Amino acid sequence: MNLRKPLFTLLCVFVLTASAAAESVPHWTEVRSPHFTVITDSSEKQGRHIAGQFERMRAMFHDLLPYATGDRGAEVTVLALKNHKGFEALEPAAYLRSGQLQLAGLFLPTNSRSYVLLRLDYSDEHHQYSTVYHEYTHFLMRKVEWLPLWLNEGLAEFYQNTDMYDKSVALGQPSADDILYLREQKLIPIETLLLVDHSSPYYHDDQKGSIFYAESWALTHMILMQDFATHAHRLQAYAHGLSTGMEPIAAAQQAFGDLNQLGKQLDRYVSGGDFKMMSLAKSYPVDEASFTVRQPSAAAVDAIRADVLAHDDREKEAQALDETVLREDPSNAQVHVTLGSMAMQRNDQEEAHKQFAAAVALDTNDAFAQYFYGVSTLGGEFGSGEMAKAEASLRKSIALNPAFAPAYDALAHALVINHGDLAEAHRFNVQAVQLDPTDVAYRLNAVDVLMRDHQPQSALAVLAAAKSALKSPEAQERLNARESAIQKYMAARESVATHVESASAREVSGGADGLPHGEVVVTAAAPVLPPAAKPGPHKMLHGVMHNVACLYPSGLSFELDGTSGAHSFYSLDMFKLTLTTTNFRPEGDVDPCKLFNGMKARVDYLPVEDKHYAGQVVAIELTR
Repeated sequence: MNLRKPLFTLLCVFVLTASAAAESVPHWTEVRSPHFTVITDSSEKQGRHIAGQFERMRAMFHDLLPYATGDRGAEVTVLALKNHKGFEALEPAAYLRSGQLQLAGLFLPTNSRSYVLLRLDYSDEHHQYSTVYHEYTHFLMRKVEWLPLWLNEGLAEFYQNTDMYDKSVALGQPSADDILYLREQKLIPIETLLLVDHSSPYYHDDQKGSIFYAESWALTHMILMQDFATHAHRLQAYAHGLSTGMEPIAAAQQAFGDLNQLGKQLDRYVSGGDFKMMSLAKSYPVDEASFTVRQPSAAAVDAIRADVLAHDDREKEAQALDETVLREDPSNAQVHVTLGSMAMQRNDQEEAHKQFAAAVALDTNDAFAQYFYGVSTLGGEFGSGEMAKAEASLRKSIALNPAFAPAYDALAHALVINHGDLAEAHRFNVQAVQLDPTDVAYRLNAVDVLMRDHQPQSALAVLAAAKSALKSPEAQERLNARESAIQKYMAARESVATHVESASAREVSGGADGLPHGEVVVTAAAPVLPPAAKPGPHKMLHGVMHNVACLYPSGLSFELDGTSGAHSFYSLDMFKLTLTTTNFRPEGDVDPCKLFNGMKARVDYLPVEDKHYAGQVVAIELTR
């Protein structure tokens, strides 16, 4: 008997230890609905319910906010964690410091895959979803270029207090903190509130910013509640006015009437106690039983968890987790996408391209892997075969995800480099702008293509349209700088033409004496330049320009000293070159005959079969 007791005890310890170990390993369930992927360490039933709630939420937003198109082309993955430990392992580093707010939910938007983190051990579902609803409102409205800051923040604050039920929706639960705070403060004048932008102290200053956010919520809440009670549509009228180009104050006066009276109404609304909620007797039915369910491997989930960590400033942990996944599952494409993205963040172009190439080889139907492979190739120095693959990858990315704007923009760049096909490139530029009109880079890239096609007036028209649509100071500064550069370019064409003709006349009549010391000589007795290069893939080379010669009547030749030695280039018509600058703005006219010598440059060229020249220049980007 005594001999058996230790054995029994040992068996009990073994069973309990094995049971505890089994419980410590998460069992993951993946639920896919039409617009969301939910991954949870809870039950399948819980996963279906969460997916259903997000589908109802999305349907409600698209119903009530007709301008909400920010989720087009994006994939949203929800990681629903059953306790704080699982949530803390993934939340951003900023929230891990002591004294920080404990979150019940978090939305991590990106321009490709976006993530939602949910804690399931919160007692009430309202707090689980409030932060997510707030950020999801911003996410949906992110491509609305005319949306003013006060309304953007006011709508997010309003919709964060949403509760979804089977047959109704409750909206706009009053924010007690905002009400109490505003009652202790002097309200911002209405006209000032309506005009707050990203450069305003009401957006940056802590004290003023707090008033701005709270008052934006109060004004939005008041208008929506009054419109709901009276069946009016003032906010929609205001939005329509802004979207058609009206000035903000004029649009507000047309929609809301006397703004002084609106301010007095808001003051009474805040100081009074008659705050209500909006209840819609409307359901957004979802068939949760139709969602697909599978049990993903731990490695597959860890690859997604690593991508979340990479997006919320925990790169070292992401790297370590990715390495673990690769040991367990070498065929996981997601890991390579994450590793490639982190390499791009550190400007390691070679490593990024290697990782994205591996991702595409493992999963040809991943739209984002195809996109990133194409972009990483365009950013390097590769041969025509690799560049053709990049173009094919970008086309496949668009085929897999037709609403993903970055792929259209990148494909336009590929078409310019590979074929010089400016007409088709511009068509893809336009599609990128239409899909995301708020991204100033897409509009500037469209301008670059038009300049390559020698259409400066059309480029200026694109800039004018962009300036009227994009109001942020950063966007305005970039647009103004490009507009100034184009105007200088147009003036320089006339100046250089005059300079070439004058210098040539001096040489024909007896030499180039009289030119300032060090100026590049314009000569009629220059070597004969090769004929125009055949259309084909472009190449790029970095270096320093030397021995610049302006050749009568409009030719140009120079040497470029780079890492692979010195190479000679030419242009048959310098006036048709696309010239851009980075890191500096040239003073006065951009005169190639004076400016180019000794400048660092990236040269875009067509290779030629000529023993004297490496290629015919298409575009030059000058740097300092």
